[in-house]
Amino acid sequence: HVGYFWNKIRKDFAIVQEHSTLPPVNEFFGSPRPILPQFGVGLQFGFPGIRHWFLDAEGIYLIQIQNNRFIFNWRKLQSNKPYPRYEVLRKKFSKYLNLFKSFVAQQDLGQVSFELFEAHYVNQWPLQDGKSFGEVIGGWLKLVPSQVTSLEFEQANISSQFLVKGD
Repeated sequence: HVGYFWNKIRKDFAIVQEHSTLPPVNEFFGSPRPILPQFGVGLQFGFPGIRHWFLDAEGIYLIQIQNNRFIFNWRKLQSNKPYPRYEVLRKKFSKYLNLFKSFVAQQDLGQVSFELFEAHYVNQWPLQDGKSFGEVIGGWLKLVPSQVTSLEFEQANISSQFLVKGD
């Protein structure tokens, strides 16, 4: 079935690759998140799942499809390509998700249902001349303790989660 879908997007996504599936995402709605690391062992019987990658000619835009996921990515592979911004990516995501939903309906494969929507939006903030990361972001957020301003910056994350109720 995925090959038939590729025919619908082939002019935009000329390259196809097969990868192993991503593990399930577990959300804990209405209950506190576990504080301790979670470990698990899984057994799989039968044919292992496949995640299909559909890439544009430059490999910058990527659609990933597996049995429980539809993912749209933009990847920075060349420094001369500007980041297209959230609004552009959101429109492209909607376009291809709607194409996929239409394909599933046309092929009488059932109905696409959603368990989880996840959006990752990453911005790069260049450091100002002579300032450490702690000094720059500390001024914006007032969250960085003064003890870390002299450390060499490696990575920072700001994360928000929202519960979407209803359909």
